[in-house]
Amino acid sequence: MTPDYLTPYLSYIKNNKRLFRTATENAAVLGMDKSYDRMFRHVFTPILDRYGVLQQDRPYIMAFYIRGLMAIISEWLKNDCTDSITYVTGLIQQCVKIPQSETPNAV
Repeated sequence: MTPDYLTPYLSYIKNNKRLFRTATENAAVLGMDKSYDRMFRHVFTPILDRYGVLQQDRPYIMAFYIRGLMAIISEWLKNDCTDSITYVTGLIQQCVKIPQSETPNAV
């Protein structure tokens, strides 16, 4: 969830906000769940493999990240993308950041 990844993604959403607003409001009709399944297999699985995430944990972790990310984006779209991309990127990063005191191997 770095700015290198998020900035182009959020820029695309902002430039196509009407389309994304319609897509998020009609996700079931548009078959967005099938798109997530393909993204999961081709994008997220290699990342989860690299970080050694257990198979049984993957559906829960990905549901958390995808729904959380979409919640922030949906709220941003509701506000007509008036907040800056930099602000939204920072907010997303803040939401997924693990505090140092709670890091599993922290001393």
